Amino acid sequence: MDAAAVLILGTAKCEGEISAGQKHVIRPIFEQEFRLDSNTASDLLLANTPLIRDEIYLVDKLEKILEYSSTQFTPEQATSLLSLMTRVGTLESTLNGEQRKLIAGTELFFERLFAKQQAWKPDTRTW
Repeated sequence: MDAAAVLILGTAKCEGEISAGQKHVIRPIFEQEFRLDSNTASDLLLANTPLIRDEIYLVDKLEKILEYSSTQFTPEQATSLLSLMTRVGTLESTLNGEQRKLIAGTELFFERLFAKQQAWKPDTRTW
């Protein structure tokens, strides 16, 4: 959830500093999508905002952001994350170049992850 929160907030930050309006929309997204109460969603927002404050180019940090939690994502959750990133990226305008790169990089990360997981599934056929 923290990795997803960082990427969602990072998508908003690609437009500059995260506005109060964006935070006002992102918190309910955290509540609905992550099934959190209002206080926990606010805590998630507050805890993860500083993690991206000084990051200029999150695409270069994708591996690091996702390395520990990537195996906990299902393909459906990855698809949902990409949808949320797009939704947040289009809150105030169309996606800019940085947002498109971040979303595409995240999509590519998960495509590779799931392809690797599929390749390593044991063969359950009987001889």
